[in-house]
Amino acid sequence: MDRGKSIFTLILISLLFFSCATKTEYLMSEKKITAPLKDYNGKNPKRVLVLSGGAFYGAFELGVILYLIKELDMKFDVVCGTSVGALNAAMVVRGNINKVEDIWRSLDSRDDIFRPGILENVIAKGGLYGIEPLAKMVDKYVDVERLRKSDTQLLVGVVCLETGEFMLVDQNTPNIKSFILASASVPGMTPAIKIDGKHYVDGGLRYVMPVRQIVNLNVEEIIMVSAFSLEDNVAAVESKNLKRFESGDYEKITHFTERAVQIVMHQLLWEPIDYAFSVAPYKGIDVKLIQPDQGFFKKGAFEFDREEIRRAIEHGYEQAKKAFPKHQKHNAPLTYGRLK
Repeated sequence: MDRGKSIFTLILISLLFFSCATKTEYLMSEKKITAPLKDYNGKNPKRVLVLSGGAFYGAFELGVILYLIKELDMKFDVVCGTSVGALNAAMVVRGNINKVEDIWRSLDSRDDIFRPGILENVIAKGGLYGIEPLAKMVDKYVDVERLRKSDTQLLVGVVCLETGEFMLVDQNTPNIKSFILASASVPGMTPAIKIDGKHYVDGGLRYVMPVRQIVNLNVEEIIMVSAFSLEDNVAAVESKNLKRFESGDYEKITHFTERAVQIVMHQLLWEPIDYAFSVAPYKGIDVKLIQPDQGFFKKGAFEFDREEIRRAIEHGYEQAKKAFPKHQKHNAPLTYGRLK
């Protein structure tokens, strides 16, 4: 291992230490948390939408959602997500899809979401980027009262650093805003979120696509939306047109970290999706996966601009149209009940 990579390893260890040691609490006023969801009531939902992590590739998910809701008037009993998928899920359950689109299309750069200043953030917060801009957006646009009145259940995936446990929390969980923010906190990239004495991060640390828990329930239909295209060759993950991945330009820590995150996310995507497709036929569950075309994205998941977001939204819309043609019948289910 060369000197640059050794330094990188030390920095990652330091980031994890600071993530656990710092008191990172943003804007959210509720104080208490609930236990992880472990059991469910007898009233099982019929249709579940599951959204993966993927940073700014989450604009693709929005395109899918716009088609399903606006063109097909599709209803969901549960919307479940991790990372950017949790942010999208919260806004869908909130009930104003036009506002979600407005927010996405208003973004110009990652500075709209993350606060730059690597040295300051690593020392003070435990991440390469500060998360204050995103925290303000969550506080402004996530209406907890509207979430709790919704007929659609929100499920947000997070991981507790102290226990290593993956948790699904819903909108009735105290401190739900903080959990939504935590679900979008990528370890090493952004700080952990401290809630009631424990530190929580992106659920994608365990499940980038949180479908494994859903497929074990008595549901009828699961629609999975992956912000990444799944390829057998991990070296090609959303990097077909990114020359730095081919040439090995990893002297820059941001490039090195981003590539490591991509490889891990790809692996964490494959397992739960493969499980869903393997188990679903035996349980009588209709499972569908919508994903981008291979090599669609021209930039990394943490690099974007307004034009790239526009392209991603339009591509998601078209991919959803292919998966659910208008001329086919798509039953809109009644809401049987929320997961307990």
